[in-house]
Amino acid sequence: MELGLSISENIRSNESVRTFKPSRGVVYLAIGERFVAETVVSSNSMRRHLNLPCTIFTNLPEDAALTGCFDQVVAIQASGRRAHRDKLVAMRASPYNETLFLDTDTFIGSAMDDCWKLLDRFDLAFAGDRGYKDRFPSGTDVPDSFKEPNLGVLFYRRSNEMDDVFDKTLKLYDEFSKKDPNFFNDQSPFRIILYHSHLRFSILTDEDNCRFANYGKLNGKVRVLHGRLKSGKFDEKTLSRLLERLNVTTVPRAFAAGKVIALWPRRFKLIH
Repeated sequence: MELGLSISENIRSNESVRTFKPSRGVVYLAIGERFVAETVVSSNSMRRHLNLPCTIFTNLPEDAALTGCFDQVVAIQASGRRAHRDKLVAMRASPYNETLFLDTDTFIGSAMDDCWKLLDRFDLAFAGDRGYKDRFPSGTDVPDSFKEPNLGVLFYRRSNEMDDVFDKTLKLYDEFSKKDPNFFNDQSPFRIILYHSHLRFSILTDEDNCRFANYGKLNGKVRVLHGRLKSGKFDEKTLSRLLERLNVTTVPRAFAAGKVIALWPRRFKLIH
């Protein structure tokens, strides 16, 4: 598929997407068998705690693993440039008025009713992302102090301006890709477009998007795991154990390199 195809050209059978009636729901994108399998694990965890209608955009709509897991399966034509552009397309085409977009490598451990309340006052909510290296293109008039959003756990409500942000992000993504064939990042162009928009946004807590495979801090109960273990295991049993490990205590704590250090009165304690 050529970069720059319209939303309707990217999604096959999309005439039914936005006629799907529930006002609030969850959206996934899964390109390829590995990511379809991850999405099944993630969506099962979501069902236990959120109990919301769920839509998956995928290039494998006939995959047997999807049977019974989703309320709506939408066929999407994979762009062939990893899934970063396809992810933006799926977000833009959400059938819900209020959407929680989840990456396939997420695992839900608790209800998140209070996060939806943010959409009563804000257009979107996300956790900040600070990876190993910032991807801040020059000449965008966006200060480095404007943190990149992590789009793996994203709450947003539909509006003309929200649609416009997704459209402009897709356009900028294509521009970056034409200049650099090795460009694969949805968050970098989204950050730029969001900065120049009038959308109101709120920041999710680290516990609602715990990037456990990297490093971070926690204060309270982890509700959403986001990432992959080096072992490659992505199953309910393994992720449930990891969630328990991170939540052995809910006092302020830090994690890195597989270790969790909790701050106790007047001293630090290594938990794991």
